[in-house]
Amino acid sequence: GEVWELLERRKKEGKIRHYGVSINKMDEGVAAVRDGRSDTIQIEYNLLDQEPAREVFPMAQEANVGVIVRVPLRRGLLTGKFTLEDQQRFQGEDVRARNFAGEIFSKELAKVERLRFLAKPGRSLAQAAIAFCIAQPAVSVVIPGARDGQQMRDNAGAAGVRLPAEDLRRVEELWRNGFRP
Repeated sequence: GEVWELLERRKKEGKIRHYGVSINKMDEGVAAVRDGRSDTIQIEYNLLDQEPAREVFPMAQEANVGVIVRVPLRRGLLTGKFTLEDQQRFQGEDVRARNFAGEIFSKELAKVERLRFLAKPGRSLAQAAIAFCIAQPAVSVVIPGARDGQQMRDNAGAAGVRLPAEDLRRVEELWRNGFRP
C-alpha cells in the first residue's frame, strides 16, 4: 500500500538506500521475502527458536534479502545467568514478565541447561549464542541487547567465536527434539 509506495519513492529519490521490515511470525517472513519489496527482514532467531532457519532463511538467501537477527540472547535467558528466583524480577512493563510467566520460565531454564556445553573457558554461553546466529549463512547481522559496557564487550567478543560443526549439529538436534533429555 501507501507505505511501500512512499519507501520506493524515497529510494528512487536517493533519500534512502535500503529498507526492511521487522517481523514476528514465520508467515510474515515468508510473505515479506516473496513480496520482493523489502531489502531486509528483521526476525527473532536464537538457540531456543531456530524455526526461521527452516524456511525463511533459505528463501531470504535465495532472494538476496538481508537478515537481521534480533533477540539472539532470548531476552537475557541465553546468558545462562538466570535462575528460578529471577522470575520475581520481571514485573510490569518488562517484556520478560510476559515471556517468562509461570511454568514457561522453568521450562526455558531447563532448555538453557541443556545448552551449557557451549560455554567453554574463554567463551561465555552468551558469546556462543551469538556465534550460533552468526554461523547461519543467511544472517547478515546480529543485534544483541546489552544493559552495560561489560555486556557490550562480551557480546562483541562473539565476533571471534566459531562454533565447531559438531556443536552446531548437536544444538540443531536438541532443538528438533524439543530439548528433551
